Amino acid sequence: MSDNIECPRCGTTINCQGGAVPTNCPTCNLEMEADKIASQLELDVDYRIGSTPYESKAEILEATNDRLMLSIPPGGKRANSLGCFGVIWLLITGAVSGGFGFAKLNGEGDDLPIFFFGLLGFFWLIGLGMLYFAIKLKYTRGYLFLSRDRAVHQSIFFSRKKTVEIPLDSKTHARLVESYQENNTPVYRVEIETDGQKISFGTGLSKELKEWYVETTKSFVAWSYGKQEGGSAATRDMFGNTDLGFVCPACGATLQDESSESCSECGVRWEKNAGKFISAQVRDVITPDELSPDSFLSISKRDSGEWVIRYGLQNLADNSSGGGCLLAFGIFWESFVLFFSYSVASAGDLMGIFMLLFTLPFHLVGVGLTLFSLFALFGGFRLTIGTDRSRAKWCLGPVGYTMRFATSSITEVLIKHGGALSNLKNNSNSSSRTSKSKGVSCILIAAGKRIPVTSDASHRESREAAGLIRYCLHDLGYRLQDE
Repeated sequence: MSDNIECPRCGTTINCQGGAVPTNCPTCNLEMEADKIASQLELDVDYRIGSTPYESKAEILEATNDRLMLSIPPGGKRANSLGCFGVIWLLITGAVSGGFGFAKLNGEGDDLPIFFFGLLGFFWLIGLGMLYFAIKLKYTRGYLFLSRDRAVHQSIFFSRKKTVEIPLDSKTHARLVESYQENNTPVYRVEIETDGQKISFGTGLSKELKEWYVETTKSFVAWSYGKQEGGSAATRDMFGNTDLGFVCPACGATLQDESSESCSECGVRWEKNAGKFISAQVRDVITPDELSPDSFLSISKRDSGEWVIRYGLQNLADNSSGGGCLLAFGIFWESFVLFFSYSVASAGDLMGIFMLLFTLPFHLVGVGLTLFSLFALFGGFRLTIGTDRSRAKWCLGPVGYTMRFATSSITEVLIKHGGALSNLKNNSNSSSRTSKSKGVSCILIAAGKRIPVTSDASHRESREAAGLIRYCLHDLGYRLQDE
């Protein structure tokens, strides 16, 4: 039993000896939920259970050294955005379907092929599917039960119950895994896995609550199989951290000394917050001759003295597969809108002109999706570092976007997990990550702006990109702030 708790917002350790729960956190002044914290102080267990996140409805229903039972609240308001989009989608589809249905009943749409109404049915299925998943995220609740030999998850969606049971042993991993992306931001779920058998839940919950379930599960497993049997129950979370150390983001080595500030294998220096990896500063200088033969990066020096680092965006993780799927959907969308526009234009009346204007936003969406997918499949990136001025350019043929900045304004080169176009995957089942594992981005900080040089690439190539940038800056007589 511990007399200490952690602030659910800032992580400050607070002494509550004698059960005296403070009114506010001394660091961030968060108003503490005294009843919830007091109930956790009464837990007579030898493994660590942190305080549930602020304002969460999760509860610890039972906690002993052999058993742990946690409630899982519904997703709540986090599902509202998906539901709102689904409703808007259905309203638009309903308006279009109603207009053509009315025209069909009045004999004005007899020339429309049956295939057109099949496409409308497909759009109805998409909207209804989004609405169903939004309702499921919002109202599904459940329970998580852990014992020394099994993990059980029961989900309850209104009156429907579903139970999944997997064995629990020293090989059990608990981590966050990406479910989908919302506005280019990954949304994670909790996943507990043993030898290919999985329990997944919590997509609609807050990120803080999902991390709490992961850390609590890892703590229970570590106590049950690490301390009592002398084994190792170390598991990695979404950032590569483990119970006994963490994974170097540059070379993939598993490091045991959590107090160290740099990797003993490759020398990378990192930044941590509350023991978790945030970013790393690659201090190695990589010359053009040291670039890996199979690297997709290329570097050259112009007669003007400028250095140019370039690559094709299709080489980044998931750009080929994700761009291909997005291209297919964009072509399908624009084809449908073009067919609709042709149908209403052939009417030649005032209503037809109005409906043509109505389709303009849908054309913009279709063209935008198609161009974005073509950019992911066939676009390129070019970083030009000059004596005085530098620029980063993302281009698709002759069309592109350029960000300009002074070379002297470059202050840092970092590598971070994840990327703007990433489908973040947790490939940390093995004891260490290989150089081929995906999920690391090289970020250049210039004039206070974050410029993604690589996005969701491999550890090796993101590290090489950072090393090449340092080499170019050194050749031009510049040094970064960490040097």
